[in-house]
Amino acid sequence: MLTTAICFATLPSRASICSDARRQGAIMKTGTGRKSGGRRLLLAQLIMAQLAVIASPSGGAVRADPGAILNTALAQAQQAFRRGDCASVLGNLSPIITGREFPSLPDRTRSSALFMASLCEAQTSRFDEALLHIRAATTLPAAPAEFWIARLRIEIYSANPADAVSTLEKLQRGIPGALSRLEVTWLHALNRRLKGMPSGAAARDRLLAFVSDPAFVAARYDPGFEYMFLDNARRLAISGDRAGAQAQVDRLSSHVALITASLDPALRFAVPPDYDMRAATRREIAHLERLSAERPSLLALVIAQAEAHRAINEPDKALALLLSAAPEGSLAPMFTDRAAKLNWWWDELASTYAHLGRYDDAVAALKSGMKVGEHGNFNVSQLLNLASLQLRLGKPQDALDTLAGQETALGAGSSPYGKMVYRRIHGCAAKRTGKADIAAQDFAYALAHRQDEPSNLVAIQLCMGDLDGAAASIIARLDNPEERGDALRDLSTYEDWPANIPPSPDLAADASLLARPDVRAAIERAGGIRIFNVLPRAL
Repeated sequence: MLTTAICFATLPSRASICSDARRQGAIMKTGTGRKSGGRRLLLAQLIMAQLAVIASPSGGAVRADPGAILNTALAQAQQAFRRGDCASVLGNLSPIITGREFPSLPDRTRSSALFMASLCEAQTSRFDEALLHIRAATTLPAAPAEFWIARLRIEIYSANPADAVSTLEKLQRGIPGALSRLEVTWLHALNRRLKGMPSGAAARDRLLAFVSDPAFVAARYDPGFEYMFLDNARRLAISGDRAGAQAQVDRLSSHVALITASLDPALRFAVPPDYDMRAATRREIAHLERLSAERPSLLALVIAQAEAHRAINEPDKALALLLSAAPEGSLAPMFTDRAAKLNWWWDELASTYAHLGRYDDAVAALKSGMKVGEHGNFNVSQLLNLASLQLRLGKPQDALDTLAGQETALGAGSSPYGKMVYRRIHGCAAKRTGKADIAAQDFAYALAHRQDEPSNLVAIQLCMGDLDGAAASIIARLDNPEERGDALRDLSTYEDWPANIPPSPDLAADASLLARPDVRAAIERAGGIRIFNVLPRAL
């Protein structure tokens, strides 16, 4: 009940969405970390995604020959860019871009050079230079949509992310087709950055209004945007526009988003206490089926449908749907989002196998997802999900074996959220296998980093037998307006898992926590929990 699914444990963002991993990840597993900080990984991903722009003639291959030295340097820069060798790219391009001959070069040659240099400068955290060059590239005639998308992504992580909102608005006016290629994880990252800046409130209001506008096509086919609709609803409700907030909630299709709204202090008026979440989930499935008929190339919609089927205890239908997609087989070329979603297809397949009681198949699916990688890097998410599943199903030694030797990789490739998830799993597994010293080290880390992921702090406190500490932590979450809705969702009552799934090892500790008068009083102060006639999202 108190343990959340792992959705955006790695950088970039990820966050996860994914927005907050405990909220965005509740809609669908999109592969982002809870908190930002992975700028280098973000730009590495972008470089790999944009290689075709430079590699193809239409993307601006070098054609002018103002001099043999200049031409050779440009060609070498292109080759280095394809290899991901940014040091060589900048070594070749910087003298050219700052040279007096550069303004006289053909537009296509200048745009190619500026594009490569901007991405490589961002990759090395030289964001001022990166922005200078990508903005220059987008002022050249017929700058392709890929250049504008690169500009947007760099601006998100610049000193002034509000510039990215202006770029979105420019794209809507001038290159609206480019917006359909945007990934929700990037806009969630922008939303988080603006939310964390005292000066970002006005730009964040513009962003939420922009994404929530029916004219924004990308949001129609990606369920991950629904949490931005929720943020917009919350913004409207707090400002006093209850009708506007209600309209935003009414457009939600995800039952998990509706559960979140029903427990949010600002929005629970919009979802009646007797709201039928099972019926809502069936409507969600029908909605996703319609979208899939319109866009059969989106693997994300298959994953979302499978999750919805499992929520109403239909894992057999989820399995049939996932296997029919088979993105590793002959159908692989048809999925336009395969690169971003393949590891999450494996993840959902594993969850479905676990739901069916097929433990070995679930483990094998998660291991296959790990091999896919994540954003071109070490796959933290499926590693942690595998260990979490093993811990949940009463196999703590298997969880320790899965995590053995991975701490260095996790430290380099995961967000603060991901590191807390690791400590929760590793610490609890150590505790349950009698390794008290190791458990104590993980517990000490979790206490020292309590703000990185409050829900996992509560979980590890319960696992360690620190009921007083867990009570204090959950009360703090319930009393915090930013945490309150998520805490109530964790504490609410859901349908029981089928008999083939063993009871949670944390069941007794959860019950003891909920029985405490101080916790019950905090729940009532927060508005109360609810009973939902669907299964919880995670085992």
